[in-house]
Amino acid sequence: GAAALGAAGIWAGPAAGALRAALRDPESRVREAAAAALESSRSPEGDPIVVVVNGTPVHRSEVVERMLSRRGDSAAREAADLLLLRRRAQELGIGGEEERGLAAAVLEGERRIAVSEGEIDRGLAARGNAIEELRLRKILLSKEEDARRLGAAVEGGGDFSTLARQNSLDLQTRLQGGELGWLSRADLRPEADAVLSRLKPGEAAALRTPAGFELVQVMERRVPSGAERRARMRAHLLREKALELLPGYLEELRSKVEILTHRRFAPGP
Repeated sequence: GAAALGAAGIWAGPAAGALRAALRDPESRVREAAAAALESSRSPEGDPIVVVVNGTPVHRSEVVERMLSRRGDSAAREAADLLLLRRRAQELGIGGEEERGLAAAVLEGERRIAVSEGEIDRGLAARGNAIEELRLRKILLSKEEDARRLGAAVEGGGDFSTLARQNSLDLQTRLQGGELGWLSRADLRPEADAVLSRLKPGEAAALRTPAGFELVQVMERRVPSGAERRARMRAHLLREKALELLPGYLEELRSKVEILTHRRFAPGP
């Protein structure tokens, strides 16, 4: 059957196509073909520059390898799951969805989740006056001192997007410079809202979260219209329902493909 590769969904250009083609080969040469495709991804055509530091380019393969060295197979599994979701979205004719809403869009397309107007009304009523939205970006870190160090760098004029690409442990937002998009304050944890609600656009604060320590920057603030609030509440409720079903749904998708991690096909030293 078709095969999905851990980090292949991250790579663009010829390398991604070569990897997918190689992994469709049912014979024993799969690993050799995949290793060759991995090597080709380091070429200028298959390995784009994601950031330049004092004139020195950092290529996408370096970011991927660093993520794999830090998080191992869990990072590869996240990338494989994202690739599977994108593939299923294409099969369902779903396009243009950002990663944050991709699972909800796919599960809605599968007719496994839906949101009624009554649910939207009840959701909005429960929020009361908490209607302000914040456009945020974040850097996920393992140590509090790292969050405070990078916070000081941002305060001193450092570029948040560059720091996110260089340091964040969050695979989904790292290559987008930590961008989270617009979030309602009602969706934030109370302790996070208490801090972020006081920040002006451009300011950042270090927060302790279940995932570790996050440096979060407020980029913009706004109060949406009634129609925008309803659309965002609908999207929020879909994401909540998707989170409940997603683990089982991903297991279904994984069961239909062969997944090779980087440990099984990467060339030896």
